Amino acid sequence: MSLLITPVEKTVNGLLTKAIAAKTQIRYVMAREDLAFTVVAAGGAGEIVLTVASTTDFAANDRVFIFDDAGNYTGINTIISLVLDTSITVSGTFGATSTGYINALTGRANYNVQIDIFDDDNGGVKLTSSVLKYVPNQAGLLTVDLSSIIGGLMSDPDNTLFSLQYHLDVTEVWSGSSESPQTTTTIQAILAEEQLLHTGGALMWEALLRESGQTFDHTGSYNTGGDLGIAVDILVGDVRSLFIVGEPVTYNTD
Repeated sequence: MSLLITPVEKTVNGLLTKAIAAKTQIRYVMAREDLAFTVVAAGGAGEIVLTVASTTDFAANDRVFIFDDAGNYTGINTIISLVLDTSITVSGTFGATSTGYINALTGRANYNVQIDIFDDDNGGVKLTSSVLKYVPNQAGLLTVDLSSIIGGLMSDPDNTLFSLQYHLDVTEVWSGSSESPQTTTTIQAILAEEQLLHTGGALMWEALLRESGQTFDHTGSYNTGGDLGIAVDILVGDVRSLFIVGEPVTYNTD
């Protein structure tokens, strides 16, 4: 798989949170990296040679995007020649070796990222009726904010949810082919608009979702199943803000 996904979970003050307010950004950062190269060497005049492990989806005269960690060869380029599953030669002035990746702009035409959202509270049923499709820029970078979709699903007047645990299946698709879906970490969305850092804690971590084996939550009940660790029967209407201010937790509701 060539798509790197940075999930919305965060570590603050040494603690990991997998709970996030649904009405703030639920942002996934993705980076397309079709093929890694491990060495850059001088080729013929005006040419550089990239050492690769595969040449699938690449051919002479194809347009590609090259990113190298040193920044010497980054940009759109055209393949001059290749040696099967060994190397790819492109135009450029050799300065130093480097590592990086190549994206197949021609070989993977109409590349897009497709996302399905699944409800982990109800047996993993699909929450969206259609696939969400996104197209990264030529460098392969993509930022997806799902707050309006997740928040909308939770705010359904016929089935309002205070808490929703979900995961994504993310699939790379292009003309004639695709990769197998990647499944993201389960995240707990809370129908709230604000998250404030708590001293010694991260976002909502101090009162909400915890990994099995972590410490007690504020209700005094030990949470080993990864479910919501606070009493919610006191809540009335839509939660406008949820502040983690210490013990006890203070809720502002309509």
